[in-house]
Amino acid sequence: MARLYNKTLEFEKSKKDYLKPLTPVPLNQQTLTVIHEQKGLNSFYVFTYKGNLVKGCNNHAWSKALKRAGIDNFRWHDLRYAWAS
Repeated sequence: MARLYNKTLEFEKSKKDYLKPLTPVPLNQQTLTVIHEQKGLNSFYVFTYKGNLVKGCNNHAWSKALKRAGIDNFRWHDLRYAWAS
């Protein structure tokens, strides 16, 4: 679980991490806009598919989207650098 606070996303701690401070993830304006556009579409979750929780995204649909976008060398870790630059 996570909460949106002051343009950052803060994730709930697990029981084993309760002593560690929260690590806020700063969000840019485009990301905040996407999140706010999802408000009210589901009573609990931000992103859903056909009304159900999205439990993962590294699946067949994701592979098809990468192919349609012409991306053949995608690595999740690269998103960290693309966003921060």
